[in-house]
Amino acid sequence: MNLYQEYQKKGLVILGVAEQSPQKEIKQFIANYRVPYPIGRDEDGSADNKYGVRAIPTSFLFTRDGKLYHKFTGYAPKEFLKGKLQELLG
Repeated sequence: MNLYQEYQKKGLVILGVAEQSPQKEIKQFIANYRVPYPIGRDEDGSADNKYGVRAIPTSFLFTRDGKLYHKFTGYAPKEFLKGKLQELLG
């Protein structure tokens, strides 16, 4: 079971953001990798600018009320993510 499946019942929501990718490529990526969550487009780089994305991947955890809880850049090991999700969601 992946972390998304494990924590979805506890309130985890994942939204992917593709950096200036064409919609066709995003749809193909979702199909090829069976991505179970929505992926939107940051067409003008505004999300990158707002959240200080300097490398891909960059991931964010937000609280239920929309406050930034944790930001991490690059690959994050499963156990690290699991610990952060346990802190955040219980």
